[in-house]
Amino acid sequence: MSNLYYSSYIFLIPLIYSIYYKLYTISILTLFLFVTSITYWSDYNNKFKLSCDEFIIFLLFIYLYFMMFKMKYYSVSIICTIYMLVLYFTSFYYKINQNYLYSSTIWIIAHISMALSLMFITNKLLKHKT
Repeated sequence: MSNLYYSSYIFLIPLIYSIYYKLYTISILTLFLFVTSITYWSDYNNKFKLSCDEFIIFLLFIYLYFMMFKMKYYSVSIICTIYMLVLYFTSFYYKINQNYLYSSTIWIIAHISMALSLMFITNKLLKHKT
């Protein structure tokens, strides 16, 4: 599980990228995601920290969906939703069967996927803004 803590640092890349291009709404949400992810994975038995992390993820997804629908990227939002749901339920399955290595590996993949998605949305916002 300590690998999940270190994989949370990948959110610094889209954070710096969005700050550099002056997209402050997405950078604030990415900063909150980074902080709650680091905080939760440093002590993953704390349910309050889990709730904070899930709430920030929920807010970030709402913002991303709003922006994708505003820019008319409907298929991207549907594919991202299905992909993240598959990752969540697969990880949940492995966690129930006490295979924590596979469960944490899936969450590392989710961290990387979310960071790439944030970079993608930032690029699309830059094109839409100009």
